[in-house]
Amino acid sequence: MSHKILIINGSPRRNGNTSIAVHWVQEGANSKGATVDILNLTSMKNVGNGCIGCRRCQNSDEYRCFINDDISQAVYAMTDYDVIVFAMPLYFGTVPAQMKSFMDRMYSHIKINNGHMANPKFENKAFVIIATTGAENSNGLPLLEEYMKDFALEFKTRLYSFVIPSCNADRNVLLEKIDVREQAEYFGEKLANI
Repeated sequence: MSHKILIINGSPRRNGNTSIAVHWVQEGANSKGATVDILNLTSMKNVGNGCIGCRRCQNSDEYRCFINDDISQAVYAMTDYDVIVFAMPLYFGTVPAQMKSFMDRMYSHIKINNGHMANPKFENKAFVIIATTGAENSNGLPLLEEYMKDFALEFKTRLYSFVIPSCNADRNVLLEKIDVREQAEYFGEKLANI
């Protein structure tokens, strides 16, 4: 059975390398029957508004952020998907601000019980990263993967990754890399049934 996949595109560049990679992965997943929805963070209002630490989400039985905006609604809807993809460029060796704000708001999907984190909503789901960087030999990609592994553990879910180094800021460089396109499409095919 093919999965329902949400790709959260955290790149501030609408037509940059991350968007190209997202499109290729989407094509692969669609070819295997998966339903793929893409959420572009740059098109959302208040994308920079991260968690404010009010803890209302922790004092409620609901798994929702109580800030009333686009991000809150998108974070709440994530549980409707089998696979959640965090697509992003690597900025200064880490997650770009737009994605970090979104991820922080996911705190509403965790409940703290007797000092332990619990979240039955994500246990049988998969988290995925698609990451791009212009650097050839960047320590950032392995560090990002480690950071995201820890993030996935908080939600008691699995993490898969597809990283693309040496993209260059010129999107035409990536568009010419047929081997990377094939790898991205194959990765998308795998996501359809993980």
